[in-house]
Amino acid sequence: MSALVRIPGRLSLILALTFASIHLGLGPDPAAGVIEPATLPARLNFKVMVSTYENATMTQNRTGLLVITRAGARYGNFSVVAGGRLNFNIPTNAPTRWTLSAPGMDPRHFRAAVVNGALRIYNEDRDDRAVIWSRNDDGSYALEYYQERLYVCNQGDLNGPIIGRLKVGDPVSSSIYEFQDGEEPRPGFPWGGPEDNFGGTYSPDEVVAGVVRNVRNLPGSAVISRQFNEAIRQRVRLTDNRVIPYSFGAAGATPSSISPQTVPGLVFQWVYAGNRSRQWQLSMPATGGAAASLQWRTLLGTNATAAPLLVVLRRFASQFLTGLTPGNHTLRYWLVDSHGRRSNARSEVITIR
Repeated sequence: MSALVRIPGRLSLILALTFASIHLGLGPDPAAGVIEPATLPARLNFKVMVSTYENATMTQNRTGLLVITRAGARYGNFSVVAGGRLNFNIPTNAPTRWTLSAPGMDPRHFRAAVVNGALRIYNEDRDDRAVIWSRNDDGSYALEYYQERLYVCNQGDLNGPIIGRLKVGDPVSSSIYEFQDGEEPRPGFPWGGPEDNFGGTYSPDEVVAGVVRNVRNLPGSAVISRQFNEAIRQRVRLTDNRVIPYSFGAAGATPSSISPQTVPGLVFQWVYAGNRSRQWQLSMPATGGAAASLQWRTLLGTNATAAPLLVVLRRFASQFLTGLTPGNHTLRYWLVDSHGRRSNARSEVITIR
C-alpha cells in the first residue's frame, strides 16, 4: 500500500526513498532517512487516481492532463484516463513544475525537487504548502492531495469505491465500546483539531453516527504507537476508532452496494512485524469479532455537508496486544463493493516496543 512521512509545520516533506513501506495518514516520523544522491534512480514513477467531489459523491475522472516542465522546457504530457488513472514520471536530476488540468476545475500547480536524496513536493496554489507523497506496493509512488473538490490519491479499481484519509474522533461516551458485557473499556486518547478536506468541513462539536465528535485527520505514528504500547504495559484492553470518508465510484451506487453475502465491505488487515498477516471482514453496518482478539462495530453516518462517513469502533483484547512482537506493524484498510471492486487503500504503522 502507501506510506508517508511529514515534518512538523508542513513546511516541507521528506520521504526516505529506501523506506520499504511509508503509510498514508501518518504524521512526523523522525526514524526516516534518506539515501545518497548518487544512488537515486534517474526518474521516479508515479501512479495516482484523480477524482472529483460533487454532491457528496467522489467520482473518478475520465479525462485530464498533467504537463511537467524542466528548466522551462516541456518534459512530458501525461493523460488522465478511465478510472481516474494518471501515470507519470519525473526526473531526479533537476527541479520540475507540474500543471494538472481537469474538466470544470482551475489548473493546479506544483513544484518538485530532489535535495540531498529527499524528494520535496510543494503546492504552489497554497503558498508552497507541502504535498504528501507515498510509496505503492509495486515501487511506484502516489500523491495525497485534496483541494477545491479535486482529489488525488493512490489507485483503486475502475468504478470502485473511493476512501479518503483515515480520521479519528473523540468518543461521546466510553459506553460506545460496550459491544457486550465485560470489563470496562479503556477509552482512546483525544488529539488535535478539526480538518477540512474530502467530505467538507468537520466541526469539533459535530457528532458522527451518534458515537464520535471532533473528527480530524489521524495523528502521527508515534502518537498512535504510544497508545498501543501503554495498553500493553498496563496489560489492559484498548479501544479506539477510525472514521473513513467514502464514496462509491459507480453511478447510482449506495451503501446497499456493500453486500455481506458477497463481499466483506471494509477489509481491515493487520500485517505483523515479520510480514505475517491477518484480516477481518467488516460488514457495513454490523458488529463482530472475537473477545480474545478484536471486537468491532461499524456505523454509517454523515457530516454537515452530507458526506458519507464510515465509523469503525474497535476493542483490542489485552491478550492480543501483549502477544504482539516488537517492530513495525502495518494496519491496512480498503472497501470492496458487491461487484468485487476494491477502493484505493489506506494504512497506518504502529511500532511496538
